[in-house]
Amino acid sequence: MAKGEDNPIKRVDINVASGTTAVIDKVAGKRFRVLGFTIVANAATGVQFKDEDAVALTGNMQLAAKGGLSPTATYIGQFETQTVNKDLNLICSEDVDRYMSYQEFEEITD
Repeated sequence: MAKGEDNPIKRVDINVASGTTAVIDKVAGKRFRVLGFTIVANAATGVQFKDEDAVALTGNMQLAAKGGLSPTATYIGQFETQTVNKDLNLICSEDVDRYMSYQEFEEITD
C-alpha cells in the first residue's frame, strides 16, 4: 500500500526526441504515479514508459504521424513506478511531445 494520495499533483512537459529519455527524474525515497498524460507524435512511432532499469510500466503504444494518445486522467493513476529512486523514462523512435500529470509518494513501511 502506498501513501501519497493527498500529495500535490505535479505536471511535467514532455519533449522527447527518439531514444530513451527521463521524463521524470528520480526523487530520493519516492515512487511516481502517473495520473494522466497526453502525447502527440511528429511521425509514426511506438511509445512505451519504463523505469530506469527498463522495467516496462506500459505496453508499446503505436501512434500514427501527427497522432496522439490522451487517456482520461484519474486519481487511481494510469500506471506507477514499482520501486523508489527510479527515473521514469519514455522510449520512442520519433519525436513526441505534450505533458503528464503525476504524484510522488512513498511506501508505507510499518
